[in-house]
Amino acid sequence: MRLSLFFYIFSGIWILVFSYVSHRVLKLFKLKGWKKTFAWSGVVLISAFVLGFTWFYRTASIKPSQPWIKPLLWAHYSFSGFILLMFFSLILFEIAQRVLWLFKRSYLQERREFLANFTGIGALALSTGFGGIGYVQARSFPRVRRVAVPMANLPQDLIDLQIVQITDLHIGATLDKDFLEKVVATVNALNPDIVAVTGDAIDGYVENLSSQIQAFSQLKAKYGVFFVTGNHEYYWDATAWCQEFRRLGLRVLNNEHEILKIGKTQICLGGVTDYRADRFNPDEKSSPMKAIAGVPKLDLRILLAHQPKSCFEAKEAGFDLQISGHTHGGQFWPVRLIAWLVHPYLDGLHLHEGEMWIYVSPGTGYWGPPLRLGVPSEITQIVLVSAV
Repeated sequence: MRLSLFFYIFSGIWILVFSYVSHRVLKLFKLKGWKKTFAWSGVVLISAFVLGFTWFYRTASIKPSQPWIKPLLWAHYSFSGFILLMFFSLILFEIAQRVLWLFKRSYLQERREFLANFTGIGALALSTGFGGIGYVQARSFPRVRRVAVPMANLPQDLIDLQIVQITDLHIGATLDKDFLEKVVATVNALNPDIVAVTGDAIDGYVENLSSQIQAFSQLKAKYGVFFVTGNHEYYWDATAWCQEFRRLGLRVLNNEHEILKIGKTQICLGGVTDYRADRFNPDEKSSPMKAIAGVPKLDLRILLAHQPKSCFEAKEAGFDLQISGHTHGGQFWPVRLIAWLVHPYLDGLHLHEGEMWIYVSPGTGYWGPPLRLGVPSEITQIVLVSAV
């Protein structure tokens, strides 16, 4: 039922966006009669393909590695991304026209047709240019970003403790095992103390992606490799995915913790289920309090939580540092501005309410359209340092 509701909402938004973009583009050609009918029939067919393929891919038992599905996936996501860029570009030109109208009404009134054509052509050019840049940035290998987290009263044994985070890889559609293998090799080369995989690792069912994600078993860290669920694990059967990641040797933390002994000190590493997990399984409601239950006062308490929104409960539970992903940093402009309104922290390092640090990664992969504009992907090397 939840899947159906999401599909209906997505379908409504897609039809409105695609219809608006198609209307503005077809106006450039001044079509009439059967040519106009033929063009709009094409719009309807393309829209039906996008919606039909979205439903088919989500519900059918197909493997993304199958040769016939790859071209369709690329066509689907690339086209959808281009239409989104066109939509935002057209809106930008429309706003610019309205602003000019306030000051140059008589001048613009005489040039309405020229401005309409200029808007359509300008939006096409802008979308094509930024689409190319976004594709290159999305398909570029993630940078390694070093983030120093200053902690007060940090014991000597914990200075320079290195936690390497990968998140939001979304293996399954246009990112596959080759990408994952390179990520794993890069992570291992950093010689991490702890590896944190903070959700949305996949996009597909276990039976369809098992051959694509075997490289997770090659992750190595001195004190362990840990995994917490994201919302996408719940879209594709989180229970089965948790079993699979355990089989691959990752320690899954579902509202649980592990005490790690580092030198003469001990730290609590907790992990919670996705912030919205209870919508899929009420028994798996995300709970930082459960994740730290029974833990005595230790030198450091770290929480792995897919969504930044867990920070409010995490701070109340007494964690010192939260490591999250989920937001993708908005992934591309201007979606970044929308994401900024939705999440308490979009990306980067922040001191939450003056007490708890939270780091939000913009993601190691990408979701949906192969687009990243101004928001590069990363493998995050979090290093604990003593606060001066």
